[in-house]
Amino acid sequence: MKEVEAEPAAEPDSEPVASEATTTEPEAIEDNPFITNEDSDTSVEGAEEAEEMEVDTSPVSDADKTAVTEVVDGYFAAGKANDIEKMKTFVTTKSQAFEDSPASGLGEEAKINIKEVTFDEGIAQAVVALETPVGEAPAYLKLKREEGNWRIFGFGFGDPAEIEAGLSFFLNYEEVDPTEFGGGEDDDFMAMSDDEPEIKLAGTHSGDGVETELYLTFDENAGMYFAQGGDEPSLLIGSLKFKGPKIKGATAYGFLKIDIAEDDQGTKLKLHSNPFADEGTFTKSMGMMGMAPYDFNEEEERTSIEVPLVLDRPAAAATQLAKLEGSVQIMAGGEIKDVVVDNVLSKIASDVEDETLKQAGVTVKLKAREEEEFSNEDSKLILEVTGDRNVIQSFKLTSPSKRYIPVGTSWGQIEDRTVVNFITPENLPEDTQLVMTLAIGQEAVTVPFSFENAELPANPDANPAGADIVTSLKLSAEKETGPFDERPNMKATLTITGMAIGAASEYGEFKLDLAQDEYGTPLKLVAPAQDESGDDIEKQFVPIAPPAGDAPGTVTMTMTLSPPGKEADTATLAGSIQLKNADGSQTEVPFQFEGHRLPVQGW
Repeated sequence: MKEVEAEPAAEPDSEPVASEATTTEPEAIEDNPFITNEDSDTSVEGAEEAEEMEVDTSPVSDADKTAVTEVVDGYFAAGKANDIEKMKTFVTTKSQAFEDSPASGLGEEAKINIKEVTFDEGIAQAVVALETPVGEAPAYLKLKREEGNWRIFGFGFGDPAEIEAGLSFFLNYEEVDPTEFGGGEDDDFMAMSDDEPEIKLAGTHSGDGVETELYLTFDENAGMYFAQGGDEPSLLIGSLKFKGPKIKGATAYGFLKIDIAEDDQGTKLKLHSNPFADEGTFTKSMGMMGMAPYDFNEEEERTSIEVPLVLDRPAAAATQLAKLEGSVQIMAGGEIKDVVVDNVLSKIASDVEDETLKQAGVTVKLKAREEEEFSNEDSKLILEVTGDRNVIQSFKLTSPSKRYIPVGTSWGQIEDRTVVNFITPENLPEDTQLVMTLAIGQEAVTVPFSFENAELPANPDANPAGADIVTSLKLSAEKETGPFDERPNMKATLTITGMAIGAASEYGEFKLDLAQDEYGTPLKLVAPAQDESGDDIEKQFVPIAPPAGDAPGTVTMTMTLSPPGKEADTATLAGSIQLKNADGSQTEVPFQFEGHRLPVQGW
């Protein structure tokens, strides 16, 4: 089974009394049922942490719980205001070097509810629920005493009970290398950076009750990267954001069609297939992709939807998409309904009987772990869904007796059925409720889009070589290999475009002065560089095809290089070619690419 979705723990509709990141005084700890004291030596995790770092294990009291609550409140309040210096006053001295906390920049609309504070071997843990306009997610912070004051030293994503299940991740501020998360000179292409990726709002289109925005970038780490063939870092990655009354309640998209995509150099751009959003089927909206913001009305209904778009690389000299036209179908409208199954554990091994499900054409069977081969050892409840699974928008578990259930979900498609696992190392309460949210009566709406002269972001593979010359480089594995095969040679394709190329009659005398990965491993020429016809261009000149009209000329050459080192991510190449002009003179055209990303496939 291919797992295609993982969601954090669900929260109940009814919120517990909690402390919020504001300037108000925290409530009395002794009256808060969601804050407990577990100051004992039964936790192996807490004991190990205490041994690995300097920890003050003095006894704790209600005053310590109050202090922890105030520190957490203050930390998130500073984070909402994106006040990094203020946030540093709430963390340990060793943690202050790390400035990329997940709590920074949450925004003033965010709410932070403290669910529980516990102590173990001098380590305090505060479990919180983060509420933002795009949803709610569980998190937790860990604190220790420093000079008598409680200070934060780490941030956890998810529920701490789910670490062993792989559904939670803890970031220790004191142990992380700040250069791996931005601001350092040693950042590699996959590391986070203080530099914002260039995401350009390239164009807008309005018509028939729908507004469309086109966002473009060459940085696949800026949002979700859906394209197959991820070894091509210069694919043009885009996002189409649709908004308007015609698609109110949008939940899914599909059947994306591109009629024409052409840059201002006349290059035709092909739509790349998307393994998570097949153009021939509908795919549930995956939420924000980090490229275009979502808008919500007062009821927080979805009023927009974002559709990924990945196209071929434009020409190196291109600065605009001359035309981009196409259409997409969006599931919208209808009515949102909840199906609630009370005491769901007592109904395992039976179908859910509900008129809303019947109306939607969906069958849901409740199963135990031993009934389903595609289950996890911590699966406490499994749903088998048949019929139109796209109608179901979400699943969650709640409990009247235990308002917060630390449970994660995963789902996968197996032929004509969808299997949903509810995973937790804990036993579920007997009164657990299953809540399924359905979109009933939605219809597919075809939305066309059209853009002209959409501005392209700066192409990272384009390297200015002169006043009117642009060079670009593409690296790829010479052949596909398995994980245990010997690393293949690398194919390098160099393209040079410019008016000077069009004015010349021949080119040749190719030189490669430097070719190595970031560790200094030489990338040796395995065979002479060749033009598009396969002719050697190292020791001779070859003709340049005259450009059409006033268009710039282009020459393309290929070379085969030896493999880079096993740990290498980038390469540096430098060299030159000679242009032979009509008057017999020669012009040298240099090229240089530093830190150019290596292909993924084959390495």
